[in-house]
This record gives sequence, C-alpha cells and structure tokens, in this order.
Amino acid sequence: MALLRQTILASNDRNIPANDPTDTLAAIHRIKEEIDRLSEQQKEALKTAIFVGMTPDEAQEYATRRRKITELIQELELLQKAQ
Repeated sequence: MALLRQTILASNDRNIPANDPTDTLAAIHRIKEEIDRLSEQQKEALKTAIFVGMTPDEAQEYATRRRKITELIQELELLQKAQ
C-alpha cells in the first residue's frame, strides 16, 4: 500500500512523503479542490453551449477537462483506499 500511495503522490507532482497520513489528507484535499474547480468549469461550458453552441476548440477543452476529472477521481479513490 505504501508503494501505491507513493506512486500516486509522485504522479501528482506534489512531492509529498507517502508515509505521513497528514500529507495524504492534504493531497486528498487538493485533489478534491481540483475536481471541484474543473467541474465548475464544465458546468459553465455546458450552460454556455446550450445557448451559443460549442466550437471545436471548446469541445476539445471540455473533453480534456472530463478526462482530467476522471483521472483525479481515480487517484482520489486510490489515496482514500491507501489510508
């Protein structure tokens, strides 16, 4: 489990020691904040798209955010299981 947690934390480029539960909680908090931020952007993009549509570039940005949110949720689940 510690190796898994260390791998997750290293992949987040946060350089957090994997053996400190406080650091793990901080990483969980940061990931949740990022998910919230990206989700808010997704919501706003959909509200705008309803009225004026979405350009190909905006659609690409939307898809990129969706993939990032999915990745963050997976990281969050692994961190929570590793606690």
